[in-house]
Amino acid sequence: MQTSYEMFLLAAKTLNFTKAASLAHITQQSFSEHIKKLEKEVGSVLFTRSPRVALTESGRIFYETVRQMDLIERRCLVHLKEREAGTRGHVRLGTNAARAKCFLPDLLEQYHKTYPAVTVETVLGDTRELEPLLAEGRLDVLLGVDCTDYALFQHIPVGMEALYLVGNRDYLKKHLKKGRAVTLQPGSVVSLHDFMDLTILGKEKRSTVYSRVTEVLKREGLFTAPLFSISDDETQFELARRKLGVTFCSQLHLSALFDAREATLTPLSVKEITDMLRTDLVTAKALYEAPYLTAFLEESRRVLQEKYAGIRKFMTIKG
Repeated sequence: MQTSYEMFLLAAKTLNFTKAASLAHITQQSFSEHIKKLEKEVGSVLFTRSPRVALTESGRIFYETVRQMDLIERRCLVHLKEREAGTRGHVRLGTNAARAKCFLPDLLEQYHKTYPAVTVETVLGDTRELEPLLAEGRLDVLLGVDCTDYALFQHIPVGMEALYLVGNRDYLKKHLKKGRAVTLQPGSVVSLHDFMDLTILGKEKRSTVYSRVTEVLKREGLFTAPLFSISDDETQFELARRKLGVTFCSQLHLSALFDAREATLTPLSVKEITDMLRTDLVTAKALYEAPYLTAFLEESRRVLQEKYAGIRKFMTIKG
């Protein structure tokens, strides 16, 4: 803030030029010259001098304005210092709805304890939709699968995810081919050819999981147009519970089943699906990374890997 404004605030608070000059560590004459200069700049008398120093009506109006300006400046400086220290900022995360549901509550619960002044905005979409937003600087972090290796992207590996067939156990038994000795326990390995007339619950065509599964089904001569297409995993799980078909999902999405102690749905490994999804946290390469963003990435990776460990434990116990 300009020196004349600082002098004005001291004078307005003390209503005593001698005292105000002392607080400013200058002579009273110099202080008075600052006030006269300011009155000339604003084109109005701000103080009466006799019989005592007091704010004029214009002075009172000016005081409220300058006081607000001073507060804004002080807050701005505090925010800048906090940002430099890495305690204040804004993180824009891009991921799909199912992944957000799986890990965001745990992530934000822990992260907010250390960085209460950092706001987090989540943009939902498929990996291919979100990559351009990251490249354009409209996202800070992308949690995606099989992300493109752009030169300007920095990848933090999180894990490799297998794809699972998920269905109601009774529905799966009903559609088993005669003579097939198959164990229908979580994590059991089955072949797509062990079953007949399965109704596949489809996803949006741009879904990475849907694309992988469709490729396999076509290769095995088992592809049929899905009767139902729903992008939301939770809705697909509910349709599967009601024996309306089976769905496919990645390993992370199974956390919704073990979190709910699911007893009806059974996730199965499929022989024909050998490819795994590479899950990464992706940021744009930069010369400087704010400490709060570094901490966000580290905490995200930790929470995700805990989720993977929980899924493995769930599959072992259930199997």
